[in-house]
Amino acid sequence: MVERPLPAICIEDGLSATVVQKLTECLSSVAGPVTSAPDHPVIAPAMLLGHPALSEIARMMRPEQDMSLVHESQSFTRTGTVPSKIPLTVSATIKESGASKVLNFSLQEENGAALGSMQTRLRTVTAAEMVRFKGSAFPDHMDKGDVIWLWSDPFSKSTVQAYLTLACDPNPIHRSDEQAKLAGLPGAVVPGMLFAGVAEFMLARALPGGAVKSMKMRFMAPVLIGEALQYGVLPRKTGNDGRPKTVRIFVVRSDKMIAAIADLDL
Repeated sequence: MVERPLPAICIEDGLSATVVQKLTECLSSVAGPVTSAPDHPVIAPAMLLGHPALSEIARMMRPEQDMSLVHESQSFTRTGTVPSKIPLTVSATIKESGASKVLNFSLQEENGAALGSMQTRLRTVTAAEMVRFKGSAFPDHMDKGDVIWLWSDPFSKSTVQAYLTLACDPNPIHRSDEQAKLAGLPGAVVPGMLFAGVAEFMLARALPGGAVKSMKMRFMAPVLIGEALQYGVLPRKTGNDGRPKTVRIFVVRSDKMIAAIADLDL
């Protein structure tokens, strides 16, 4: 797999404060009551992919005609809060090998100060291949009484549409049952990035006060629009102050199938 750099792009108007606020409201509406909700979601930089300046990169992240796209994993690393209304530079590289693509992004202020990075792993598949992605059931033995389980509200059509508007995501599999079935899915599905973003808010419900430094989520099974999800928050390592420093979050559907697993550093 050969990695090649893409031209760095300056976004003169930066990340919209209105978009960040609406994204926060969208994620909060699904996560339920959060007493200390993050005011700048860790997934917020992904909203830049909808900016016209990044349209060519966004095009690279879409499937070819008559093909489907599997979002295998998504990661974010935050070194600073992305300020609003100031010029930002997005640098990116792409690795392509057969049907797989890995895009790495880094974000800097105009003066070169690093703000964070993200990585998107994608795979192009046929509809017949997509049908075979069933995931696996959450094994009971993985919960030794130390997993904090919380239910989200359902991911309604209106919530999904609000997110798609913010992200400028045109993928029809999130809007149309018919298009989703043509792609090999059982019906219109929730964007993986949306329930990834909700994970940070569920963490805030389970373990208030922990700020996310990085998150990597592996997607394992589709989530139909209208479903609620169960988030299992598992503290793994603690710091000298006794507070969790690393956390794993299981995202589980009502049929006990694992939709995704996220690892977070706090």
